[in-house]
Amino acid sequence: MPFLLSQWREHVLSNHDSGLVERFNEAMGVPRFTSGKWVLEELCPPRERAHVYRFCTDVLLEKMERSTTLCSEGRIPSSWDEHWNSAGCWLPEYDYLIREWWTSDKPGHRVCVVQWVSALQYNSGDNPIYAPWTPDRGGGPPLLWQLSGLCGSCHWRAENTAALRQHLTMRAVHDALTRAVAGLSQHAECAIAQRVLDDWRPLAGRTASRIPVLIKLLESGKSLPMRWEDFEGG
Repeated sequence: MPFLLSQWREHVLSNHDSGLVERFNEAMGVPRFTSGKWVLEELCPPRERAHVYRFCTDVLLEKMERSTTLCSEGRIPSSWDEHWNSAGCWLPEYDYLIREWWTSDKPGHRVCVVQWVSALQYNSGDNPIYAPWTPDRGGGPPLLWQLSGLCGSCHWRAENTAALRQHLTMRAVHDALTRAVAGLSQHAECAIAQRVLDDWRPLAGRTASRIPVLIKLLESGKSLPMRWEDFEGG
């Protein structure tokens, strides 16, 4: 297990796609057919399992901490949001993760807050952070419900969707966004971050309607729709 975890960390923190991470996520993200237990529940006693979970949360936070650029012109291999989405299927630590992320004073974490909120509140063609998708470069905003590399039976653990329900209130998201934008006031792309915050109020109705839909999509493990506006018919 230590070697596997060290390899997982290395690949998560890399800047290229990794089949190892996809296989790791899929193995961890589906309860065993015979016992109904998660893989780590079978492999590790409780105390050791707690250490594994904390190691993995630290890796995800480190990945996000390395995010220095706000805007994107094309697809980003091994992006932080892909790992965030997929680990929700097997890592029951998202209450801790969200609190650590949203209250962090680290610039990379602040960048990720602004990126995540932008993907929640904007339609794909209107997002000032993510350039629209093109056939040759990919791109577009991340799909907040997409479980990359995972089979159709995977979905977020109940503990994690419960954490989302607790933390994803309009006030809490707005507070996190406000703190992040204020903390990026000296960032090279601070004007774009400020625009996301300025657009919060005009788009609040849309954002509020998307939060419960996002939670349901993560609970079910459905990979569709491919864009918010496809799902919403707008």
